[in-house]
Amino acid sequence: MAHQRAAGYTLIELVLTIVVMGILTAFGYTRLVPALTHARVQRAATVVAGDLQYAQMLAVRQRRPVAVIVDNALKGYIIRLRDTAVTFRDRYFGTDADYGLDSLSASPATFVFDSRGRAVDPVTDNPITSNVAVQVGKQSVTVFGATGYVDAP
Repeated sequence: MAHQRAAGYTLIELVLTIVVMGILTAFGYTRLVPALTHARVQRAATVVAGDLQYAQMLAVRQRRPVAVIVDNALKGYIIRLRDTAVTFRDRYFGTDADYGLDSLSASPATFVFDSRGRAVDPVTDNPITSNVAVQVGKQSVTVFGATGYVDAP
């Protein structure tokens, strides 16, 4: 009687397949993580730009100054009427939030959109001659002081 060889894979073939799959997964992971991080930062920058445009629109529509207060420590900001405690938006971007950012900062940290939509100094009400830069991770959202134009990445 002839010996019949059993159908199937040897242990060496299975181990080799698992090792190759592990190596391919590791390469894929190292390529995917930076892309996901970039997409998260880009999405956060787009949200910040939209909120700044919203603040500007509120100031023009209500004909009242709207303050944008950026808190670097909390990685968030508040959009509210300057002279009252009426808050329109408060958003946080820290590691505990949906966006999971490492950094959010602005220079200056507080600025106001006046009733004409311009970015002005919160104390003197003089138009900000330089640009306001809101740094979102590695992206930057710029508010042009003289016009109030919000430039998103």
